[in-house]
Amino acid sequence: MTADPQKPTTRQKRIITGLDLVGWDAIASAVDVSVSTAQRMSQRERDPIPVKFFAGRMRASSEALREWAAKNTRAA
Repeated sequence: MTADPQKPTTRQKRIITGLDLVGWDAIASAVDVSVSTAQRMSQRERDPIPVKFFAGRMRASSEALREWAAKNTRAA
């Protein structure tokens, strides 16, 4: 069975949306915190971690997380 060339793969969908990190484990690892800390940081009112609920999972852009982490490291 060959893949339909018109239908994007899961990897291509992530590239299209820019949300290349999938799940809390990957997101927490990207900012070097525990899963529970990443979840708390996503819920805070001031400068929350940039995550989105998309296609049934929490997702984030690795680029957006790097920018967020750099900004928050300097502020600390």
